[in-house]
Amino acid sequence: MPEKQFINYYRCPYDGTEWVDVWSCCCNDMCPKCETKDIEPYKSAEVVHMTTDRRK
Repeated sequence: MPEKQFINYYRCPYDGTEWVDVWSCCCNDMCPKCETKDIEPYKSAEVVHMTTDRRK
Protein backbone atom coordinates (compact mmCIF):
# COMPACT_ATOMS: atom_id res chain seq x y z
CA MET A 1 0.00 0.00 0.00
CA PRO A 2 1.51 3.38 -0.97
CA GLU A 3 2.18 6.03 1.65
CA LYS A 4 -0.44 8.78 1.84
CA GLN A 5 0.51 12.07 0.27
CA PHE A 6 -1.07 15.50 0.39
CA ILE A 7 -0.91 18.45 -1.97
CA ASN A 8 -0.53 21.48 0.27
CA TYR A 9 -1.32 25.01 -0.94
CA TYR A 10 0.50 27.86 0.80
CA ARG A 11 0.32 31.66 0.75
CA CYS A 12 2.84 33.79 2.63
CA PRO A 13 1.03 36.37 4.80
CA TYR A 14 4.01 38.75 4.57
CA ASP A 15 4.82 38.95 0.84
CA GLY A 16 1.89 37.14 -0.83
CA THR A 17 4.02 34.40 -2.45
CA GLU A 18 1.95 31.32 -3.29
CA TRP A 19 3.32 27.82 -3.78
CA VAL A 20 2.26 24.19 -3.78
CA ASP A 21 4.15 21.23 -2.37
CA VAL A 22 3.52 17.52 -1.88
CA TRP A 23 4.16 16.07 1.57
CA SER A 24 3.27 12.94 3.50
CA CYS A 25 1.19 15.11 5.85
CA CYS A 26 -0.49 18.51 6.08
CA CYS A 27 2.55 20.32 7.47
CA ASN A 28 3.79 23.88 7.72
CA ASP A 29 6.41 25.08 5.24
CA MET A 30 8.85 27.95 4.67
CA CYS A 31 8.23 30.73 2.16
CA PRO A 32 10.61 30.25 -0.76
CA LYS A 33 10.91 34.03 -1.27
CA CYS A 34 11.28 35.65 2.17
CA GLU A 35 12.07 32.44 4.12
CA THR A 36 9.40 33.03 6.78
CA LYS A 37 8.97 29.74 8.64
CA ASP A 38 5.90 27.83 9.89
CA ILE A 39 3.39 28.94 7.26
CA GLU A 40 0.31 26.74 7.45
CA PRO A 41 -1.32 25.46 4.26
CA TYR A 42 -4.59 27.24 3.49
CA LYS A 43 -5.80 24.13 1.66
CA SER A 44 -4.72 20.48 1.46
CA ALA A 45 -5.91 17.60 -0.69
CA GLU A 46 -5.02 13.95 -0.44
CA VAL A 47 -3.25 12.58 -3.52
CA VAL A 48 -5.05 9.61 -5.05
CA HIS A 49 -2.71 7.21 -6.80
CA MET A 50 -4.34 5.32 -9.63
CA THR A 51 -3.05 2.02 -10.94
CA THR A 52 -3.80 0.53 -14.31
CA ASP A 53 -3.58 -3.04 -15.45
CA ARG A 54 -0.88 -2.97 -18.13
CA ARG A 55 -1.32 -6.66 -19.01
CA LYS A 56 -4.15 -6.00 -21.46
